[in-house]
Amino acid sequence: MCCSQKKWATVARKMDFHDPQTSRVLKQHYEKLLLSFDVYETGVYEEQNDVDESQKKIQSNGTTKNGPKRNDRSPSPSHTNNVDPFANFICKSCARGDDDSYLLICDICDNCYHTYCLIPALMEIPRGQWRCPKCVAQLYHTATPTDAYGFEQSEKEYTLGEFGEMADEFKRNYFNKPLTEISSEDVEQEFWRILSLPDASVKVEYGADLATGELGSGFPSMKTKDLTENDKKYLNSPWNLNNFACHYKSVLRYINADISGMKVPWAYVGMCFSCFCWHVEDHWSYSINYLHW
Repeated sequence: MCCSQKKWATVARKMDFHDPQTSRVLKQHYEKLLLSFDVYETGVYEEQNDVDESQKKIQSNGTTKNGPKRNDRSPSPSHTNNVDPFANFICKSCARGDDDSYLLICDICDNCYHTYCLIPALMEIPRGQWRCPKCVAQLYHTATPTDAYGFEQSEKEYTLGEFGEMADEFKRNYFNKPLTEISSEDVEQEFWRILSLPDASVKVEYGADLATGELGSGFPSMKTKDLTENDKKYLNSPWNLNNFACHYKSVLRYINADISGMKVPWAYVGMCFSCFCWHVEDHWSYSINYLHW
C-alpha cells in the first residue's frame, strides 16, 4: 500500500521524522526486511498456475560467467550436441525463457524464475542452494520442529517442588558434599572450569518460557489465590512485571494482544550450572528481569 500509493513520506511524518531523505530510507528498509514476508502472506506464489508447456522455450547458447543458478545436470542420452539441454526451462512468472543469465532454477521442484520477476526482485544470483517462493511456503507449512529453540525437551514433567528435589540431588552428587557445604564460589569456579575445557560436557535441566498467566510467578496478579496484605501492596505497583508493559510511557501498551515474553512476563526455573546467555532481545527491545530465588 505504502509503495503503490507512494505513502512513505506520510509514514515518515507520522513517525515524526522531518528529514526528506527519511522516507526513502524507510522504503529501503521495508523492501529489504519485510516485503518478502508480506508477499508470502498474500499467497501469490501458492496460487500461481503452472506455465503452459507449449509456451516459449529457452533459446540460448549456454550459460555465461555470471550465469543462472542451475543445478549440475547432465543431458539425457537422447540429447545431441545440437540440442540445448536447458530448452525446457522457462520463467513461471513471465512465461519466457530468454535472458537466461538471470534465470534461477529451484533446487527442489525445478521451477524457474528470472531474478527480476521475483517479488521482491533479487539484485544478484544467490550463492548455494536456492528454493523458489512456492517451495519455501510449502516447507513453512509442513515444518514441525521437534525442539523448542534448539533445546532438547525433558522426558519428564515436573512440579516446582519435584524440580527442586531433582536439582538438589544433582548438586549433591556432582560435588559429593552436603548442600550446606557447597558455596556459590564453588559452583561458579566449576562452571567456568567446564566452559574452559573443549571436551567437557555437563547436562542439566532448565525450565524455560513458563507462561506466568497460567502458572503464576513471583509477582501477584488478580488471578493469584489467597492474596496476602503484603501481596496487595505489589498488586498495582508499576514495577510488578504484570503491569510493566502497560505503563503509560510504554509503547507496548499499544499492542492489543497478550504476547508472552513481552506483554506477559515469562518465568524461568534454573538449577546448578544452568545459565541465561546474554543476547539481543526481540526487535532490539529492552528487557527487565527479577531474580526471585
